[in-house]
Amino acid sequence: MSKRTVPRICKKCGKEFLAQKSDVNRGFGLYCNKKCFNNNYIRLKYPKEYKIWISMKERCSNKSSVSYYRYGAIGISVCDRWRESFDNFITDMGQKKEGMTLDRIDNHGNYEPSNCRWADRYTQAMNKPRGRAKHSTSGYIGVFSYNNTGKWLVKIINKGTVYRIGVFQDKKEAALAYNEAAKKHHKEYAELNII
Repeated sequence: MSKRTVPRICKKCGKEFLAQKSDVNRGFGLYCNKKCFNNNYIRLKYPKEYKIWISMKERCSNKSSVSYYRYGAIGISVCDRWRESFDNFITDMGQKKEGMTLDRIDNHGNYEPSNCRWADRYTQAMNKPRGRAKHSTSGYIGVFSYNNTGKWLVKIINKGTVYRIGVFQDKKEAALAYNEAAKKHHKEYAELNII
């Protein structure tokens, strides 16, 4: 690789190639060869899915991508079947519905048919790993000291609304109450306290 070239991923076939920096700076350098440049049928039929496919591969394999540190750098990859072919990706995933985005079911897993789905933003937000609640004074998620009374207040947030579950004498009892509320409100995405 010379100082005048940069690694790119072909917008059609997804293969890595070297493009002239001057072409990239002018908005070119998107395709690895003339065949890929001229063969845009699938891309035109599924433009949103195609953009998602390219972005998925970029963040997993292009060290210059702004998102690489959250994906490729920690070992998240795209399965061979999808990396090699947009046709395979669209066959496995199908066309996305309005408002849906690509979601990995297991956030530690790779982009592959068994670990991906189209999901709305709420489902995706619930599928992100969450830490302990800020300002929790109990060491448990959703359990807070109640007005210095020695009792424990349980709260849960769902879709921006804060629900007060109750006040409990025992911290562990409060943590169990939070777990039950989390299962009700967040279903399979509930992050539960370990007791």
